[in-house]
Amino acid sequence: MSEFFGGSGPYKGKPLVFRAMRAEADFRRLTRGIDRDEREKYDSFLWNMIRMDPAPKVAIRDVVGSAHDNVVGFEHESPLKSSLDHYYNRNDRGEMVRVLKFYCAYMMQQARKGVDQSHQIFAAFKAVDFARMIIQYSPYCVNSDAEALVFGIFYDLGEQIPAHFRRYLNYEQRIYDMMKRLQVAPLDDAVRMELADHFIKQSCAMDAVVQYHFMMSRMPKQPRDSDSRRGRIYVKLGEIFKELSEYASQAPEEIQDARKLKNFIERYNREFAVAGKHIVQLEGPSSNQLRKTAVSLRREAIRWLAGAAVVKTLNPRLVAQVVESLSELYLVEKRNKEALKLLADGYSSWNRVADSEESMKGRVDYLNRMIPLAMQLRNKKLAAWGNQELREAQNRLNELLSQQRAKEKRIAEIKGGGDDADMVH
Repeated sequence: MSEFFGGSGPYKGKPLVFRAMRAEADFRRLTRGIDRDEREKYDSFLWNMIRMDPAPKVAIRDVVGSAHDNVVGFEHESPLKSSLDHYYNRNDRGEMVRVLKFYCAYMMQQARKGVDQSHQIFAAFKAVDFARMIIQYSPYCVNSDAEALVFGIFYDLGEQIPAHFRRYLNYEQRIYDMMKRLQVAPLDDAVRMELADHFIKQSCAMDAVVQYHFMMSRMPKQPRDSDSRRGRIYVKLGEIFKELSEYASQAPEEIQDARKLKNFIERYNREFAVAGKHIVQLEGPSSNQLRKTAVSLRREAIRWLAGAAVVKTLNPRLVAQVVESLSELYLVEKRNKEALKLLADGYSSWNRVADSEESMKGRVDYLNRMIPLAMQLRNKKLAAWGNQELREAQNRLNELLSQQRAKEKRIAEIKGGGDDADMVH
């Protein structure tokens, strides 16, 4: 189980060295005595009942020990979740951030003290998880100190295990730079959108989701069919969930580390899931468990992409891309008739795309996706219409390719003539 969730991992070698960071020291100073404060606050059962504030089922001291010497591993994931859920449900984001800072600094201390490289990396990644949650629950979803700690962790990992972690450094540098810019100008949506895109490139899907939701929370309400700003974010969210559903659809032995997916689902369910439509949590490596998780992720992808498909003011090429992605998901769900109707209705978006070699290839691919489905469902009328459109699109593509070849030939002749002229002189 722990190997499935990355509890041991493939890392072997001498113990890692993590530098001392100012952000970590600040977190430790600001959270000194937090477990004692928690215990004193909930000492009186009667008083807790009167003020309707029950004590947490799992106290901070239960996780870290009375002397702060517990070695936190995969088996502590559930107690940690229970502890965080308690503070989340109190709706006091300041207190939530303080608890997260404590756990973040504690896991860094564990990573620094460890002698087993795999456990050190597990502890460092947990510190990254807590740091990114600090960002999520900070004002404007921005916290440059927490991101500085994340950058420091990846810098140290990249220096000592370059084969695994060096490639992440460039993205982390850009993420840190943009976080500092947002700390100064938190309402700059262009920078925030770029930050979210870099989170996706860094395989930090949940952190991108946080930024997308923050942007949507500030957008004025508009009719759904003309809200292009939200529509573009719906597309990005839909693609995130589509990719995650494909990841969860693999065989258990093909999934190298399900920890990220488990943490994504935990955080998403806590903050953003629609009531009654929570993502099925990944509890183990069984095929049945993976299938249930993949289905719920796929349906969340459908929800977001369906929301984007009705926005008429989106770029028509983007609309066609949404329709194709959504139809793929419908086919996986065996909703073939809905997929065909979607493809047939969505074809009109191609009429608003300027003719080019790329767009005509896209149109041909689109029709080659729709026609076999129409034939499979015995919709002869739609299949015949699709074949007619396909012939016209193919002819237009051949015409554009001929024009391009003639243009290239003419350029080559001109260049060749210029060379001959130089030789004469």
